Amino acid sequence: MKSAILLGLASFLSTIHSAPTPGSMNVLLTDDGSWPVTNFVCPGGSPAGCVYSFNISFTPDPNDTSFFQEPAFNTWCNGTNIQGELQPCLDGSIKTEVVNGAQNSTLIVQHKWYQELNDGYIATVWIVGNYTWTYSEENHYTPPTTFNVPQLEQYAIA
Repeated sequence: MKSAILLGLASFLSTIHSAPTPGSMNVLLTDDGSWPVTNFVCPGGSPAGCVYSFNISFTPDPNDTSFFQEPAFNTWCNGTNIQGELQPCLDGSIKTEVVNGAQNSTLIVQHKWYQELNDGYIATVWIVGNYTWTYSEENHYTPPTTFNVPQLEQYAIA
């Protein structure tokens, strides 16, 4: 289950080009929710640049009693780390970006959906997570092909 701690609006989403407007709700996720990534490839995958592709999915826990219920998805994503913004996957509710550091890269994932509230209003909900890997001789300067992207923050606007 997703337990949450309410926080003030964080600047994190603004760094990934989809910041909610003031007055939104920002929730720090405190459970171990994650999105499994498979078949991740990043040819030329180094801090200098890559064209990436992978599969990502999510299956909801039927016992989850969270207020916002993340819907299931299973999609393929691709993009390049030189585009400088989140790229939509085949399922457009999922967007991703690879950001390079000096000796590492980070995959950012955003899931956006709409959920009807009890009062009839519609909320726009985002969950954001990221996964960072380091390039080294031990891993032959290649990223892993399978990993989990931890879900780190949830935002909602109604």
